Amino acid sequence: MAEIHKFIYVVILFLSLFLVTAEFDVDYFEPPCQSDADCEPAWNEYFVCKCVDLKCKWLFAERPAKPEGPKIPM
Repeated sequence: MAEIHKFIYVVILFLSLFLVTAEFDVDYFEPPCQSDADCEPAWNEYFVCKCVDLKCKWLFAERPAKPEGPKIPM
């Protein structure tokens, strides 16, 4: 009985090591592009999707400067 538990433990250990070291498909996260129009539109106000090195990458969006209100003399 102990040998069966050891075998199952070793199989789980090697499977987990294999899954951790497996490479993911990079094109899923960074699809190829030729211009910014090829990238999916941004649905988030803090990030934009731009074509960088022929890959679509999420970058921080530049936030517009806050307009200054009227200055009150003190």
